[in-house]
Amino acid sequence: MSATNYDSVQALNTGSYDYKIRVRVIRLWRGATRTGEEFKNFNVILLDSKSNRIHAFIPTSRAEELAEVLKLDKNYKIRNFTVQFYKASDKFRCLRNDRQIVFTKDTSVQEIAEDEVNIPLDYFDFYDHSQLEELSKQTTYLADVIGIVKKHDKFRDLENKHGQKQKQSKLVITDGSSNVNITFWDAFGTKFENAMKEAVETPVILIISCCRVGKFNGAVDIGNVPATRVYINYKHHVVGQLRKMLQNPEFVEKVFAEKQKKEIALVKVAEIKKFGKEYIENKVLTHVTIKSVDETTSWCYSACTGCRKEIKKDNSVYVSQPCNRLVPYPEISYRISVLAEDNTDEVHIILGDREVRTLIRKRARNLLEEWEEKNNHPADQQNATSTQVFYKEKIHTNMAALPYQMISNLRPQTTLAWKLKIRVTRLWQAIDRHGDTVGLHCIFVDELEGRIHAWIPAQNMNQIQNLLTEGETYNVHNFIVRQYGAMQTDRCFDNDVFIQLYHLTEISVAQGVDYIQRHVFNFTELSAVMETTRENKFLIDVVGILQQRQPITSYRNKYNQLKHSI
Repeated sequence: MSATNYDSVQALNTGSYDYKIRVRVIRLWRGATRTGEEFKNFNVILLDSKSNRIHAFIPTSRAEELAEVLKLDKNYKIRNFTVQFYKASDKFRCLRNDRQIVFTKDTSVQEIAEDEVNIPLDYFDFYDHSQLEELSKQTTYLADVIGIVKKHDKFRDLENKHGQKQKQSKLVITDGSSNVNITFWDAFGTKFENAMKEAVETPVILIISCCRVGKFNGAVDIGNVPATRVYINYKHHVVGQLRKMLQNPEFVEKVFAEKQKKEIALVKVAEIKKFGKEYIENKVLTHVTIKSVDETTSWCYSACTGCRKEIKKDNSVYVSQPCNRLVPYPEISYRISVLAEDNTDEVHIILGDREVRTLIRKRARNLLEEWEEKNNHPADQQNATSTQVFYKEKIHTNMAALPYQMISNLRPQTTLAWKLKIRVTRLWQAIDRHGDTVGLHCIFVDELEGRIHAWIPAQNMNQIQNLLTEGETYNVHNFIVRQYGAMQTDRCFDNDVFIQLYHLTEISVAQGVDYIQRHVFNFTELSAVMETTRENKFLIDVVGILQQRQPITSYRNKYNQLKHSI
């Protein structure tokens, strides 16, 4: 190897250690523990004159010494190092490269002047916004993204699911055709907010390099990791192109266009009856009094326990076409036709299951069972009319008298002032592999049979756990609604959110709520159980007749702990 020749970063391979390269440090970062304590070892991204990049790792044994030498944006001669392949399990790699540099005790580093080399100041591998959806499904690689700041929310403080205080910076960037949500956390968010205050040219154009692409509330959301670096109005040709496009008024209008929220108008019944076909699928609000219930139509139907849509029998078995599954034990749902009026006219209205259950505080199945008990013979569900079963039920039409929400209404990051009236149907401790209790799990059920997983972290257990008893009903006020992480497995329900109770949560006993079910299930047909083994995100409910029972056996798990199974 010639003493005057330097190796290209692209040519580096395993099996040799006497390489020498001339490079610029374009990223420098340290990893950290979950508590925020930084590691002594650190990482850099190196760029050579041919715009080739590679990740280099500086181990603890050299970290203190080389931290004084290696500086961001400076150029260096680096000799004698090893090249290693990434492990298949290595996540959040900055570059789409299968190898990295590892410094050794023999590695030498020497700074060189700017005029000695012709190395670019930086290099980016931008991903189009349309590609981010696919990137959000993997955790192997980070990405470089560019966009115009369209919306910038106020920097805020919040408390995470572990009860720890955090800072959050949220904004939206756009490329003119789509919007992307950005969330920066804690010290990184603080640094970003301070830098944004110094930005002179508007609208601000951001380059976010080595960012993590994930999802939140079903939408792509970009976040920071230790390797992430943000460039504000950076001098780069792509930034220049966007700035030039912003001189076009049509592009500016497209960039900053906001979807107009259509207000739902309050209209009289007489007006509704004059609507033409252009109003089909439109929503309006009207205030009416229910006069009577249609006594000639069936008041209920069989519904899928998953999608809640109406299902029919196919060869004596209920089949849900939307879910593509058999439904062994369908739900019974309301569908009531009523005559309602205001001071202008009267109108026929179809009330769905949720509306009727909210009004009369009783499930259709319970109502059917009560009728059968009174009349000493089964009701014909398919032909049961409102006169037969429904006529004695009192309807409460003042919806404002319901001072709480339903589980189906819960949305993350909207408020902490939620109010639920629920039954605790399950309660169990969360125990880690060392045998320590790290929290408490609950299942909450509301009057509409909505189910949700509730979590009480260890730091709040002493305050809350004695207030809850399995099987009892409660009013629960002030809690956090959180989105499950993309990697969260073994969820109790096919649901994207869960509840976290914390030190400000208020719990009181709820009286007179026997209409809230003691248990709610969504059974999976036994013939479909094999299909569920292909994923581990959700748990399932099954029911069957016990035909055989094996004795209790003992075994040791992967942590060498003695366990028992039956």
